[in-house]
This record gives sequence, structure tokens and C-alpha cells, in this order.
Amino acid sequence: MYKYFKRIQDDKLPYPFGPLSAKVPSQTITKTNQQVKEVLSCAKKRGTYNKICAEDKASMPASTVWQKLRNFKGKDLKDSSVRDWKNMYEKELKEKSKSAGVGEDVRVVSLPGITRGRPPLLGEKLDKYLQEIIKEMCCRRTPIGSTIVVAVARGILLIHNRQMMEEFGGSLKPNKSWAKQVLWRMGFSKRGANSIAKILPDTFDLIKEQYLIDIKSVVCFEEIPDPLIINWDQTALKLAPSLNWTMEKRGTKRVEIAAIDDKRQITAVFGASLSGDFLPVQLIFTGKTSKCLPKVDFPLDWDITCTANHWSNETTMLRYIDHIIIPYVHNIRSRLQLSPKHPAMVIFDVFKGQCVEALLKKLEENNILYVIVPANCTDKLQPLDLSINKPAKDYMKTKFQEWYGDIIFKQLDDQIHKEVDMKLSTMKPIVSHWMIDMYEYFKSKPNIIINGFKEAGICDALKTTPK
Repeated sequence: MYKYFKRIQDDKLPYPFGPLSAKVPSQTITKTNQQVKEVLSCAKKRGTYNKICAEDKASMPASTVWQKLRNFKGKDLKDSSVRDWKNMYEKELKEKSKSAGVGEDVRVVSLPGITRGRPPLLGEKLDKYLQEIIKEMCCRRTPIGSTIVVAVARGILLIHNRQMMEEFGGSLKPNKSWAKQVLWRMGFSKRGANSIAKILPDTFDLIKEQYLIDIKSVVCFEEIPDPLIINWDQTALKLAPSLNWTMEKRGTKRVEIAAIDDKRQITAVFGASLSGDFLPVQLIFTGKTSKCLPKVDFPLDWDITCTANHWSNETTMLRYIDHIIIPYVHNIRSRLQLSPKHPAMVIFDVFKGQCVEALLKKLEENNILYVIVPANCTDKLQPLDLSINKPAKDYMKTKFQEWYGDIIFKQLDDQIHKEVDMKLSTMKPIVSHWMIDMYEYFKSKPNIIINGFKEAGICDALKTTPK
């Protein structure tokens, strides 16, 4: 009820003979209540403020008797306020007169308000450009997120003031938190679909313990070196980062997003060893023949293929074993001067396309043992899920952000604005080059891979393994 009815003053003060009296004397409570009431009764309420719109402010100085307008529309105004508006009016009139043509009627319809708070990071002018472009994209139902805002800001800075940017010697580097603040100032809020969080099994601790025991037992018994302990995993990468959420004005009941059903992706199969080696990549495009593959010079040890839906399946996984896993294992055995039949071990999840008899038989024929990651636990126990997969998607998103920003820069430079071309034929070669750059990046950062094995508990489990 207190939500709808204002509490009386006494209800806000402790009762002298209530539970508090067991800790504080009742006489003390009564006296403090009296003092508080006196203070509250003397408190001054905030006065009423005169609210004058921008149009009225402009009309007052335009009058020949503006000095007598202190009682404008029944509102008692201060002389200093009216004087300030007159000065602003004259300044605005002077600027408009300079830009007006011959014989053009010059009028000041409204006066600009006083800018409060910190100035925008890009400055007033560039910030206005940024907001106008975002509004235009929103009208086209383009999904708006922090990545897009940063890309647009980068394009604006490249054309108008690149010296501000960190990459050109400045100190400005628009980031995700800044982009969210821009959208908040524009009155946008995040709108999108919910997703169901993954729930770990109730017996996860026991499952993890048995999983690590299996790995330790195989490694210890077969004396498998770190480079021959391999984890592989499939991950989907979007050709264009379409979103299932966008930014829309607060309170909007219907939210439409362009290309919400855009599921154009490729599947990348990553592989990595406990020693930090990043194995060659298998890329799976959507298509039925080799004509769907982009005309790009991929590394010779990569496997580039296609399926009708770009998903990994039994056929593509057998190709992966033949083209990537077996050559890598043979190379490591030779490099470490081990027997050609020295055991290796692979770790993979329960995806049905790889838990098939033909694949398991091929592994056994090449003396490659395997441990399967327990179902519903890949986000906690699979090394690549804990190391490469998320950073890889972030890397691709950053590349898209730079590419998109460069296009915005060119459009601003050419004084045109049109929807960015993200057709399949355009994006496949671009994304392929990003994949090659990403591969070289992670290949030079073995600690990222090793940290995934540590996070899964594998490194700790193998600490006591005899050498």
C-alpha cells in the first residue's frame, strides 16, 4: 500500500517502544525523533522553475520592447536570462545572415539550448554525423550493435579527422563501451530474442574427474608426448555478422530486423595440440560442387571442401583425418624421432558425424587413440572451446568492423550513402583472407592454445604423469 499512499512522517521514524528499545533507551529514541522532525519541518522545498521553449526564447529578443518582457506569458523572468537570450539571438542572426543568399529572408525561429555534460568523444559535429548515419541504417532495418557503431565512427574519423585515431598517432580508439553509451544517448535499447543457457549435468564433478582420469591413463600408459595430444572441434563462422538483436527506441513494441534469417556461414574445423601447435584448418563452404569455393590461394596444407548445408559430416571428417590429422601425427613422430607407430591421442566431442565406425577404425589403423568429451560439458572440458573458438569469432568480428568502417569512409569521401554490399560472392573471398590472417595470428600465439588445456584441467591432471 505504501506504493500508492504517501507515508506519514512518524512512520519514517523508529517507534520508541518497539524492538529497537531493547538496544537503545526509549527516552533516547523519543528525543532523536523530535530532533529529526524539527529538521524535516525546516527543510525548504525546491521552487518552481520557468520553462520557456526554444521558439519563445527566439521570439522575445526579436520584439522591439524585449526589455519589458520580464513578465512574458505570465512568467516572472530574470533580466539576466532575457539578456542572455538577446545575445544568443543576435549571434544566431549574424551567423544566418552570413550564410544567407541575396534577398533571402533571414529569421531565427528558435535558439539552441545549452549543451550540458561532457562533450561527445568525436566532437559535436562528427557525433551528429554518427547519429544521422545510425538513424538512416535503423530506418533500413539494418541490425545495429556496438560493432556497427564503432565501424561507422571509424569511417567518419578516417574522412574528417584521422589524426584523432590511435592508429594515426592520436589517443582516440572507439570501443564497445563507448558505442553502447552512444546508443544510450540516442534513446536506443537492446532488443532481441532470448536464448536458453546450457545447464551442466548434476554429476558434472564426477564426470570431469573420470574424463581426466581417462586422459591421464592413456597418456601415462602409452607415454604420449605433448605434441601428439590433440583436440579438434568444429565451429561455425558467419560470412556477415548478422544479429538476432538490434538497438531500437525505448518502448518500441514491434522490432523488425533486416536479414534476421541470414544463416550464411562456413564451418571451420580447428585442431590444436597440448604443446601449443595450431593445426591446418578445414573450411566447409555451402555448395554441391567445387565451383562454390572462393578463388583464394589457401595454405597448401589446408583442406577446403563443401557440403549442401556447410555442416560437417562423416565424409568431411574422414577427409579431415586423411588430410590434416594423419600428416601432422606422422610429421611429429618423425621430428621427435619416434617409432612410426608410436601412439598419439585425440580428444573430440560426441558430434555424431565423427563418432562413427569408419572414423574410429581409421584412427585405430594409424595407432591414434581417442578420448571423447562428455555430452553437455564441452564448454567446460573441451580445450578449443576454452581457447580458440571464441577469440576466433572475435577476431573475425574485428576484421569485419575494420572492413565495414573503410567502406563507410569511402562512401563519405564520395558523398554517397547506400547499403553495404554483403552478397555471398563478395563476402566469401574476403572472409577467406581473414581466416588466413587469423590462422597466422593464433599459430604465433601458442600460449592461447595451452591455456585452453589448462582451463579444462588437462595440464594439472598430467603433472604427475611419468616422463
